[in-house]
This record gives sequence, structure tokens and C-alpha cells, in this order.
Amino acid sequence: MKIPTRIIEEFKIKVIAEGIASVHKHEKRPERVKGCLAGFELCKTLNTFVDFEDCLAARHKAERDMISMQTFGEKERAAMYHDGMNDMPQGKCTTTVDDYREYRCATAQVEHLFERMKVIWAQLGLYSGPLSSQAVLQAAKILGWRE
Repeated sequence: MKIPTRIIEEFKIKVIAEGIASVHKHEKRPERVKGCLAGFELCKTLNTFVDFEDCLAARHKAERDMISMQTFGEKERAAMYHDGMNDMPQGKCTTTVDDYREYRCATAQVEHLFERMKVIWAQLGLYSGPLSSQAVLQAAKILGWRE
């Protein structure tokens, strides 16, 4: 089966455009606006299921590290690392809560698009896992499917 990449790309572009419009309309906090827009820019570079999974795995690890840096002191993290938590970040905390919020908002936009991409991939037989009902409804609206 030939995969209609044009349809997939057009769908992705529409979801991103709607997301950007929604950010400008609804989000007021500067760090969140910046993060959301950065997330949608990142989304433009992701094309396959594996692209999204790899990106999200790396971003979720980075978020866990940011939370650990904010939650535990340098000595506590060193002790946890010594006790076998080998992926515990080390060193001084250099991120702020606003840095985390910005990063998390960017990740959320990648998650948002990924859920919608799963819908179109499912319709093409490229994905057979669970679908978000909100993602299905938005995809139906964008693609002009009947309600």
C-alpha cells in the first residue's frame, strides 16, 4: 500500500496551526507561550511514530531530571546515585520552575500532536493501539469526516 504522505503532512500542518492559534488565544503566561510554540516548532521535524516516541522518551527523561534537580538537594541526589539510582542527575541545580514549565509545555504539544497523528495512522492501517477520544474528534473535524 502506498502511504499518502501528502495527506499526513497536510493533516500535521493543520493540527499545528490550530494549536498555535489556540496558544495565542488562551495562554497568557510567557514561559508557557514560549514553551508551547517551541513544542510546535519541534513537531514540524517529527514525521514517524518512532520519531515521536524517541523524542518523547528523551523529553520525559529530561523532565524527570528537572524535577529531581528541583526536589532533591545536591547531597541527596549524590546519595541516591550511590544507592543505585544511576540516572539521577548530579551537580548544582541550574533550572528554575519557569524553565520546567516552559519545557513541559513544549513536551505537551508533542504529546498533543502525537495523539492526533495516531488517529490518521490508524485509518491507514499503520497503528492499532488505543486512540484518544479528543484526538479522534479533532481529526474528524480537520479531515471532514461525518459526526
